[in-house]
Amino acid sequence: MFGLFKISRHADLAQRMAKTLGRDPIGSVAAAEHTAQRWRSAVLSCTRCDRACDCEAWLDSHPTAEVAPGYCRNADFLARMPKSEPAA
Repeated sequence: MFGLFKISRHADLAQRMAKTLGRDPIGSVAAAEHTAQRWRSAVLSCTRCDRACDCEAWLDSHPTAEVAPGYCRNADFLARMPKSEPAA
């Protein structure tokens, strides 16, 4: 079923993946480095992945990582996203 729960779940997964890779999707969108439309497209792409459980397990076991797992539909997009600035 494609509904709000699925969109919410995958939006969370996409955001967690970005943070695990040291990216700041909210900051990038706010800085116009990536448009909100592109982020929405990334979330919708994530909803078409049938490996959400694998993704959750991977994220749970990787507090940080340099690259997304090979099955991530947004790996290229996330790799191009600017790195987050370290907290001061």
